[in-house]
Amino acid sequence: MDKVKLEVSSWSKFRTRNFVVEPELLGQSHEFHFEEHRVRVELPSIDCLSEEETRGQQLSVGAYRETGGRKIPLEFEVHTVQ
Repeated sequence: MDKVKLEVSSWSKFRTRNFVVEPELLGQSHEFHFEEHRVRVELPSIDCLSEEETRGQQLSVGAYRETGGRKIPLEFEVHTVQ
């Protein structure tokens, strides 16, 4: 029987608390090595924003300013990362 070396990947979703980001960071990722493993953390994109507050949402508006009756997000609360 021959040995076969496989490279595998896995992903998990982690809940975050008190994690706030500026709008420009949505959808971005950060990659680093930890204990000989490559780790990549991805922030949710603006597409994950729900108009309604729902349980288990990934993202919500943390603060906004209103101009001409239109709400402009200043920061987003990130509830989960992958």
